[in-house]
Amino acid sequence: MAPHDGAARARASTQASWLLGVRLAELAAVGALVLAPGAAMPESLRTLFVGALAINAGYTLLHRRRSLAARAFATAALLALDAVVVTLALASRGGPTNPASVLFLVISSLGALLLPLHEAALVLGATVGGYALLLFGPAPFGSASCHVDASAYAEHLRGMFVVNAFASAFLVAVVHRLRSALARVEASLAEAERRKRRHEKLASLSSLAATAAHELGTPLGTIRVVAKELERTAERLGDEGLRDDARLVRAEVERCRALLGELGQRAGSAQGEAPVSLDATAFVAEIHALLAERGLGARIDLEPALARFRAPRVALLRCIANLVKNACDASAPTSAPPRVGLALEDGSVCIHVDDDGAGMSDEVLAQVGEPFFTTKAEGRGLGLGVFLARELAEGLDGELVYARRTPRGMRATLRWPHHEPAPESP
Repeated sequence: MAPHDGAARARASTQASWLLGVRLAELAAVGALVLAPGAAMPESLRTLFVGALAINAGYTLLHRRRSLAARAFATAALLALDAVVVTLALASRGGPTNPASVLFLVISSLGALLLPLHEAALVLGATVGGYALLLFGPAPFGSASCHVDASAYAEHLRGMFVVNAFASAFLVAVVHRLRSALARVEASLAEAERRKRRHEKLASLSSLAATAAHELGTPLGTIRVVAKELERTAERLGDEGLRDDARLVRAEVERCRALLGELGQRAGSAQGEAPVSLDATAFVAEIHALLAERGLGARIDLEPALARFRAPRVALLRCIANLVKNACDASAPTSAPPRVGLALEDGSVCIHVDDDGAGMSDEVLAQVGEPFFTTKAEGRGLGLGVFLARELAEGLDGELVYARRTPRGMRATLRWPHHEPAPESP
């Protein structure tokens, strides 16, 4: 199961728990109406109502792990049954003048919140029909009004206060949940749009890399052929200096061809490279070798708790090299070399890169990681190293964060969830 699927299931579980609580509160209110003393209701009928409510609550509890909307018709039938129970209970307590008639609004609101349109319409029909029966139908248990005298009317007003307070609290809770859900959806859409724009830029970089490789391949091939012929000519003439120059040109051409071959993979970050199980000690040795090849120095510390982890090896090596290069550029020439730390923290693989530079302002921190944003002098960088590092982290369901260090400098932290590598087969 993908991590984002797990997050979606967690949100669904939270929503189901909240809806279960609302559903049980509504059943409790109906039960209180049925069981309240003083109603002209036969005990046999009251027992039947209590049984119906018990079945309703039991069904709700037994299916609490399933979405209510997923069993829409059954939920609509249960809410309609609640409307029938309320109708018959109110008939013995003053009919439509009973303040508890607001429960019809609660039931129809639950139907609108939980169910699709057709099932919600069924619940609405049950509540409207029940209220209409109380208004225009016979009073089966005799009481046509709940306030035939002044004292009963005062009790009616107190009841109206209680049930209106309940209904208001219910509607406020529902509206608050809906607004919170809408805010989360809007935030998710904004994040999805941001990622879409970044992926479009990444696709543009990949396209640019492919175009550059294609266009530069032909002239480089021509230079390679000419350099080879020039080397042969120098050998016939016995010109050692010319021959060495021709060999140097050929070597540089081969280097350019190799760089062009890697350009597409560099632009694509880890998208085309699957994570593999890496031995942390061997990976640190590879970091040392790559930094030495690029003329960079750094102190690398490995926490013993981190023995193995999963990541795309080549992309992660280049990402660390880019972060170390940035740390070297940010530090003064006389400063200590950057420090790289690999650790296991709170179930996540963390790679820290520390520098002793001047740090970043809040404005720079807000933009760091955007493609082509850089604080370096012109010609020193394009701002793509941090962008690709962030793409790598997010591709692993992690993040790349920058934080100020005390008394000076910055810490770049590449973090992603640690998954125990599967044991290798013998």
